[in-house]
Amino acid sequence: MHNLMMVWSWILDATTGTRAAAAAAALSCYFIVCCAVVGLFNRILQLSFGISTSASCQPLHLCIALVTVLASLLVSKAVISSIRRQKYRQQSVTRREHAFRRRQQFLQEARKGSTTAAKEAVKGDPEILQKGLREGKWTVYETVCASLEIALETSEAGDNSVCDVFPDAFNRARQLDEDLKNNNRSLGPLFGMPFSVKENYHYAGLDSTGGVQSLAGVPRSTTSPVVQALIEQGAVPIVRTNIPQTMLTFECSNPIYGETNNPNLKGRSPGGSSGGEAVLHFRRAVPFGLGSDIGGSVRIPANFCGTCGFKPTVSRISRRHMFGLNPGQTQIIATSGPMAPTVNGLVLAMRHLCNDTAFALDSAIPRIPFNESFFSSKTPMRIGYWKFNDVVCVCTPMLTNFFPSETVFVPPSVPCLRAVEVAKNVLANCGHTLVELPSPDISKLALLFYGIMSSDGAKGISRLVKDQDVDHRLKPILRLITAPQFIHKIASYLPENKINRVLAVTDRKTVDCLWDLHDIVNQERVKFLEEWEKAHLDGMVCISGVLPAIPQGMCSDLTPAVWPTFIFNLLNLPAGVLPVTRVTGDDVRVMTALTPNDMIDKKILKASFGSEGLPVTVQVVTAPFQEEKCLRIMKDIEQHTSWS
Repeated sequence: MHNLMMVWSWILDATTGTRAAAAAAALSCYFIVCCAVVGLFNRILQLSFGISTSASCQPLHLCIALVTVLASLLVSKAVISSIRRQKYRQQSVTRREHAFRRRQQFLQEARKGSTTAAKEAVKGDPEILQKGLREGKWTVYETVCASLEIALETSEAGDNSVCDVFPDAFNRARQLDEDLKNNNRSLGPLFGMPFSVKENYHYAGLDSTGGVQSLAGVPRSTTSPVVQALIEQGAVPIVRTNIPQTMLTFECSNPIYGETNNPNLKGRSPGGSSGGEAVLHFRRAVPFGLGSDIGGSVRIPANFCGTCGFKPTVSRISRRHMFGLNPGQTQIIATSGPMAPTVNGLVLAMRHLCNDTAFALDSAIPRIPFNESFFSSKTPMRIGYWKFNDVVCVCTPMLTNFFPSETVFVPPSVPCLRAVEVAKNVLANCGHTLVELPSPDISKLALLFYGIMSSDGAKGISRLVKDQDVDHRLKPILRLITAPQFIHKIASYLPENKINRVLAVTDRKTVDCLWDLHDIVNQERVKFLEEWEKAHLDGMVCISGVLPAIPQGMCSDLTPAVWPTFIFNLLNLPAGVLPVTRVTGDDVRVMTALTPNDMIDKKILKASFGSEGLPVTVQVVTAPFQEEKCLRIMKDIEQHTSWS
């Protein structure tokens, strides 16, 4: 009985609020009813069958009582879970409706204050916009109104890229205009520049949900240093952009703000987790914005939407006060990263996130200012590219390809391979030396990534979404990782294919097993850099994805296909992507004529149907803390590529 009372006390402690109190009362009644049922059952036994309630019958009574208590606990748990689910649903509905009303109010004011000249400036070169604002060609208020009009109109028209607006955007713009007019203070280098922010960044007074219903409407008390650094230099944050629930999937949908759509082609995904940012930059609503990246969350959306994204080395810029997945996992670390319509936008953001203003806000980041000499240098560079021995790629006159063996884990599609050839040709014409490199063991790196990221058996994510609606894209991933340990064990003995290999390594790890994985990752990092140094490389170009934008809802089937981005999170190298070409009819015809090896290959072929015209990006990678070189290579490619 004492144990029973302890359990019941735990149930009461777990319930809070008016509804929970009502539920507790209802459950108390349920306990009383159960006791009455047990008494009635005893009486029926006595009258109908002559079974007495002597000591010989006590075991039967005890069993009945235990079953009743167990049933009561199960029902109690289900009721409490249902109450919480309803509470969180209402919480998210309230937040969504509040954000919608505020977006509508801001859109009305933006339409009144926007001008055609300001909209053209926002969509143009960010350096021209920056100069014009300081010279007073456009007021900050006009510029902010223009950005908000573009962002909110396209979002409300079907993109669904914007979650909410920054409530102080208009007031901040007016104050900056007043400062310019009255010469109240020196103007910051980013004076009046509007920018967007991924929803997972903290901003004091606003929530940061990560698409999790229980966090909707719960304000943060802190502001991310990268957001604050841009504000202190005169920039104006205007909108917060949509993300997938928990940011674990590479699409963009959550139960609070819904699904974001690819602006290139209806029915296609914009990528994730920084999907809202990439869509906004495709619309050229802002000159740059802030995303985050732990496995490609900046680069995948840029690839799917045809924009630019950049993942710096971990700690090159601040990552403090940013909602993240499994914050206790410290081997593969999420990093802040700029996103933009053009490489110039990335450069502008990096210049002002690697300076004294930013350093003063986060003492943990190294004082490495943006190196202008590296970025502006004209010295030819040695740029590597991978040669996959088991991938045939002939670029004349029509690209041919076959699905390779498992050494590249999931094979790259035809247009993605062709994008690398486009970039190589451009770089060679710029005078750079191209160096062929043997590919690393992609399968090994991929399985290390999955093994570490799933090391808690998805306990952290499961706690985050407990008693809440779970997006249908996230459910299959959680089911795979949280499968019983024996399922993962059995998978390691099954015939090798991509799914079995992933299932085998995504079990819950012991501490010694996790440390072994960490040690292997450290060895792989050293090995990769030693090969890099042996070849005297300045950078390398490679695919940024296995395929272009996928149809909505396919990400859980194609999770192994994101290896081209997450291997550089594992290796902790700076990497950026930019568009260089589009999917052609020839690409689609070649892809759809191929014979797949397994289910993943079949899904890739299915995703290829109807992909003609979608943008395709290329990825540029450099050594740790060589971000400026990476941006320089990207700029060279962009200047000499006409893809749109």
